[in-house]
Amino acid sequence: MHPRHVAVRFVGPDGVVVQKPWRTAADELRLMECLMVRGFSLRRGRRLAPGWWWSATTGRLVGYGSAAMRDAVMMLDQDPQVTGLVSRPVEFVWEEGGRTVTHVPDLAVALVDGGIRLVDCPGSSGPSVRLASRVR
Repeated sequence: MHPRHVAVRFVGPDGVVVQKPWRTAADELRLMECLMVRGFSLRRGRRLAPGWWWSATTGRLVGYGSAAMRDAVMMLDQDPQVTGLVSRPVEFVWEEGGRTVTHVPDLAVALVDGGIRLVDCPGSSGPSVRLASRVR
């Protein structure tokens, strides 16, 4: 996978879905303003249903889809280095082996130094085989 072949899909604050090449979008994309590009599914048998955390950092709700993600959101919301927190703001799209592959990081975190980090929140058993293969 080469960066020029990766696109990003996101939902702007106006609710419009946009897809652009990553190299074009990287400088202009405002992740902290994006809406969730993909929601969380409710699965029978899971001990925790998807939910929302009211963030003191941002003054708005941040979605979570697992216990690991909820815990990460709670901890990041208390970290003084964190200035912003959004759930699933972007989807990466690329071609691999003749098929379209996508990956949606769980969180985008804005930091005091102006940087933004994309975060995946695997459970206690570690990343799934699917996730591990996508984030080499």
